[in-house]
This record gives sequence, C-alpha cells and structure tokens, in this order.
Amino acid sequence: FEKSQSRGLSVVCSHQEQKEDSRRTSSNTQTQGCQWEGHKFATCVLWIAMGGMPRSTCSRMLGLLLLAIAAPLATAFSPLLPALHAPARTTHASHFSGLGCRQWPPHQSTARSWAVARSATGAVALRSAAEDAAGSAAGKYMLLDSGNGKRLEELAGVRVQRPCPSATYATGLSSATWESATGKFVLSTPGSKGSKGAWEWSSPPPEDWAVSFEDVGATFSLANSENGQLGVFAEQHDNWRFIHETLTAAAEKQETPAPLKVLNGFAYTGGSTMAARHAAPGLVEAVHLDGAASACQWARRNAEHAGLATVDSALRGAAAADGGGVRFIAEDCMTFLQREIKRGNAYDLLIFDPPAFGRGGKGKKMWKLNEPGMIELAEAISSLLTADPAGVVISCHDATWPPRRLENLLCDALASHIEAHGGDVVSGFMKIPVTKDEDGEDGAKKGRALLLGGYARWRPKRLE
Repeated sequence: FEKSQSRGLSVVCSHQEQKEDSRRTSSNTQTQGCQWEGHKFATCVLWIAMGGMPRSTCSRMLGLLLLAIAAPLATAFSPLLPALHAPARTTHASHFSGLGCRQWPPHQSTARSWAVARSATGAVALRSAAEDAAGSAAGKYMLLDSGNGKRLEELAGVRVQRPCPSATYATGLSSATWESATGKFVLSTPGSKGSKGAWEWSSPPPEDWAVSFEDVGATFSLANSENGQLGVFAEQHDNWRFIHETLTAAAEKQETPAPLKVLNGFAYTGGSTMAARHAAPGLVEAVHLDGAASACQWARRNAEHAGLATVDSALRGAAAADGGGVRFIAEDCMTFLQREIKRGNAYDLLIFDPPAFGRGGKGKKMWKLNEPGMIELAEAISSLLTADPAGVVISCHDATWPPRRLENLLCDALASHIEAHGGDVVSGFMKIPVTKDEDGEDGAKKGRALLLGGYARWRPKRLE
C-alpha cells in the first residue's frame, strides 16, 4: 500500500499466517471498502482501473469505453476464478482511512504479519499481530503423568502416550486414564532405548497441531516422528524463562541500544531461539545452529508460527529473508564455533544442549559427548563470550553428565568471566511438572512429574 503523507495516523495492517497446504487454492485479500468475492469482481476491476486512469480527456473517454466492455465480461467470467471466491475477511475501513490504499497483497505464501504504529514524531514502534494471535491459535502443553517407562501428555487437547526410559517408577494415574490417549508411540523393539517405532492413532491430530509457551513467546508446530519425538521439549521451559529474563534485563540496562548477540548451538526446533528473540525483538540477533538442515527448517517454521520471524521485517528489510534477525545455520556445531573464534566473533549469550551422539554439517562430522566433545565445547565457550557478557546456559540429557558435573565444567570454563563480572553458576535437574490434575485410582490427584537431564547456567551479577 501507499503510505499516507499526513502525520499522527495509526496504521494496523494484518495479514494472518497461512499454512503452506497444497489443498488450499484460495487466498484472502483486503482492500479499502472492497471484499474479494466472485460476484463483486467487476466492482474491483472498476476500482483498480480508476486508480490508474490517465488524466487527459481523450484517454478518459477511451478508458470509460473499455470499462463498459470489461465490466460485463469480468462478471460473466468470475466463476472461472476460484481463487477470488475464498471467504473474505473483515477489513476495518477506519484503519485505511485517508491512506490511498491500492490493494493488500494477496500473494504472500509464507507467514507475514505485523502491526505498525507511526506517531506524530514519525517514530516507528513494532508489535507482532501474529505474536499476539499465536498463543490463542496454538494450544497448551500439559504433562498428566509419567512412570513404567512412559509419559502421558496432552498437547493442544490431544492426549498422547510415548516411551520415557527415565521414568522407572510406577505411574500415578489409573490405567483407564492412560488408555484414554488418542495417540500411542509403539517401539519396534520394546524396551530398547532410542529405537524407532510407529505412532498408532485412534483419532489423528489436527493438521495445524501446535502448542505455545506464552510467557517466553515460543510456539511449536508438532509432528509425529519415527523416534517418538513431537518437536517440543517442555523440560527446557525453565531455561527458556532464564534466557528471556536475562536478555530482558540486559536490554533494560543498556544506556544506548545495541544488538544483543545470541548463539544457540545444538538448537533443534528452536525453543531457546524463540525465547531469546521474544525478550527483545528489536535488539536480539540470534544464530540458530544445528547439524541437521531439517531441524533448522522446523525451527524457522516455529519462529514464523510465533510471529517472531517477521516482527522486524518493516525495519530490517532484507534481514527478514534470513528469519528477521535469526540466522539459521545447518553446520557441525564445533566446526562453526572454531570458525567463529578464528574470525574474532563473540556473543553476549551462549546456549548449548548437546546430544550424546550425532552427525551433522556438510561432511557429516561425528559428535560424541565424551570423546572429547564436552571438553572442547567448554574450551570454546570462554573464547566466544563478549567482554561484557549476558550469560551461558548448557544442558544435557545424558546420565554421565549430571547437574553437578555440568556446574564444575562451567565454573572452570568461565573462571575469568566470573572473576571479572561476579555471579554464580547454578545447576539443577530439568523438570516437567504435572500441569493438569487427573483423578488417581484412589480418588487422589497424583500424576507424577518428570525429570529429564540437567543444566548449569551463569549470568553476571549486574543482571541478577
């Protein structure tokens, strides 16, 4: 649309997120006082032509003659244009008053949604319309119970049962409650850890299946994979809050606004990336690093679903093509870190959640947690921090790296930073609390929480 030349006007333009679904053949459009339906197509042709009509008398007469011919033809052939028969969305005319709007672009295939407010001083403030809607569009994550090597969860109203080797205790809820799950993941080799399997559904989940964690601005598009994962790791929620709080405090303490650089390694579906971006959307510049290209693609979809990938598009322009302040890099983590150290690049906040084993990057380089992956990672951490850092978060799901061992590793790696900036290294177990009550067999509500791995994290005293 064309921008208004007057001052003090408020513009709110929203183009809601559209799923990239091959079955969808229609697109919604918005115009000033004009809704795109087949029977109104002639009106739209008239409006478009009038907007671009030449000013000379002869040209005007010729234009009117062409309109007299084109309008009936447009009406007659409008049934052949199914893309224009999609249900129109309400357009608030007051939002477009005096703006000289031509047409709200109907051709955006990826999620693009933002709100722009222009004040009397001409300053631009951004808020994401998709971000406002993401929490209501996506459902909640809830752990109901765990035990007997399984976990029972409810994700956006869909109840699922899947393996969890660390849940070695008895379940708390009745067998009837467990059997109420509409989705169950069955291992190909029962009792084996990390084995592939298959999902069995009594009722399939919705195509737009997603859950959100509104307090940190994270939304996850869910998919049932052959290893039983769904794409969300709720045990990291407390770490996401730590990241969010740390970067919010760092942004507030800046005398002059400057970018806050974040590196999220072994980042998978991007919970920490979204939490970092949501904390200070206009300041945080994040690198989302994972060895699997598919993980980076999934994380990008999640960021777009949460509205974060487009929140800066009005300011950053070309940066939106790279995720609006997020660089998604599919590369072996240690290879990238060593390259960054050689380049002299540094980050305010470092986040790592390394797996026990993996291959990634172009050369499918092998990663092993204990040979000697974790030690090399710790050595790189100190070299990658800025002179005035915001913190470090490291987590691990491997039993050989309990919280105290992670804490000692981080204390040694950050010795000089702790001496210069203060603050304590804190460690603990990652835990998913029971977030929905269900009746147990004896009438008591006793679903069991789940411990999944450990963490260690540090931030300087000025941000505590």
